[in-house]
Amino acid sequence: MKIVDWGFNPDWLEYAKAYWPGGARVLRTVDDTPERLGFEAKSAEEFTGLGVDFSLIKTFVSVQKPNAGSGWESGFPHIHAPLDGTSLVHYLQVGKDAAPLHILDGEDGEIVDTIKPVAGKTVIIPNNVYHGVKCHHGKEDRIQLVAIAIP
Repeated sequence: MKIVDWGFNPDWLEYAKAYWPGGARVLRTVDDTPERLGFEAKSAEEFTGLGVDFSLIKTFVSVQKPNAGSGWESGFPHIHAPLDGTSLVHYLQVGKDAAPLHILDGEDGEIVDTIKPVAGKTVIIPNNVYHGVKCHHGKEDRIQLVAIAIP
């Protein structure tokens, strides 16, 4: 796992807000807008710099709505497919009480690391690492762009 600071890009936040229609927490992005292509290019640069081999990068918008519940957000903890790929999460909007990203030592394992989301920060993790986010209690949406390097 690695955390890097790409800085905050307001155009990427506006893109994510405009692209996401509501509903599902994660939505694949496939358009040819400068914002998505710029995010894909920055992701490719980061993956290449880390020595990650890939033939394709899939990009996504992820929005976690405020939720007064407790425990894991729906769908967590999980891993990403393909298991030999690498994932990247770039935080765009987190608010004051954003749900942290938890790294686990297995599907039902204990939390071994906790990452506080910060707008402009990027987290890179292997797809086979279990991770999760608990219910987001902030007042505004927690918004991020995601890239997955497919070998």
